[in-house]
Formats: sequence, structure tokens, C-alpha cells
Amino acid sequence: MSAQPSISAIKSAQAVNFFLQQSASDPRSIDGGMYLKLIKLLWATDRLSLRNFGNDVTSDHYSALRYGPVASEAYNLMKVCKPDAEVDPRWTSESDALWWKEHFETQDYALVTISDPGSDYLSPADILMLETAYNLFRETGRFETVNNISHIYPEWEKAFKPSQAQRSFRINPVDFFDDPKGKHDPYFQVDPETLEAARYFFNERQELSKSLRIAL
Repeated sequence: MSAQPSISAIKSAQAVNFFLQQSASDPRSIDGGMYLKLIKLLWATDRLSLRNFGNDVTSDHYSALRYGPVASEAYNLMKVCKPDAEVDPRWTSESDALWWKEHFETQDYALVTISDPGSDYLSPADILMLETAYNLFRETGRFETVNNISHIYPEWEKAFKPSQAQRSFRINPVDFFDDPKGKHDPYFQVDPETLEAARYFFNERQELSKSLRIAL
């Protein structure tokens, strides 16, 4: 019997499917099925969730790439959903990849649902953050979201090193709690008390996770 997919892979799939369902019936949606737009929507969801609740939705690891902050595991799973793609164990587990390939297919630069992954792993708070992210960026094209929006945030600015040969840089999740310096942010503003409470909760979970040596 094959291994079960990780919770992160399942939650990311259910989040992505939420966006695909929303955009399919939304005439104002721009680039709704493009996987670059989906990656940006995942980032927006996790940024909103961290700043409001101190916890992300996807439990993914973020990297800074040329086109902004990227949920690394979800991005690699989208790529492996191409019909002839092979699973590279350096980037994703076989169980996660096979489960995603049962539910999605990547066609050129778009992701298509072939079997509904459900929504049972998404909490009401997760759904609220997904809805908020979708409504914020539904009418924003994928390249505008990358170049004019995601590049101003500190998690990308602090991590990305354009002069280096490597293309991907690990993002420190604590940077999601910071605001852009000297730039207006119309998307992710949270009242100071909520933000500090979320930051405190996040830091406490990180310390507990280190102490127990397990992911929380």
C-alpha cells in the first residue's frame, strides 16, 4: 500500500482547488487557472493567515525566486502534474506527487482539476483567508501580482539575492509579519494588537516545535 500524502500536500491541493472553483464561475477573474497566479494566491493566503492568526494555511516552506515568494512544495507539485513529468525525490515525495497527479493536471501554464480533492482539511479560518486572498487579487493578472505587488514585501526583499548564481533562497517565515518599508500596503494591513498577538503565537509555536523536535 502506498504511503499517505502529507497534510501540507493535501491542504495546498484543497486551497488550490478552492481558487480554481472560484475563478471558474467568476467573469472578473484574471489568470485564474494559471499556476503562477495560483502560487501568488497561496502566498497571499498564508501571509494573511500568519498576520491574523499566527499560523499559515498550507504549512509549506517558502522560497524567494525571481518571480516573488513561492510556496515551494506546492510549486513543485504543480510542475510534477505535467503529463510526462517524473517525480524528483529531491523536491517532493512520491506519495505527495502521486496524490496530486490523481487530482490535477498541468496543461502548459494552467492547472486543471481532474478529480475534486475535497475541502475537509480546511478550517473555517482557512476558508476565510482563502476567500480574502481571492477577493483581493481576483482581478489582478499573474505578472502584475508578481512584479508590482509581491516584490515589495520584506520576506522576498530580505531573502532574494539577484547577483548570486543560485535561483532560489529560503525565506524566514517571521518576515511575513513585517510591513514594506517606505511603501504603501493596501492588502495586508492588520491592527497592531492583532499582529503582535499573531507574531507572539507564531514564535511560541516555533519554540515549542524546536523543543519537541516535531513540526507543529
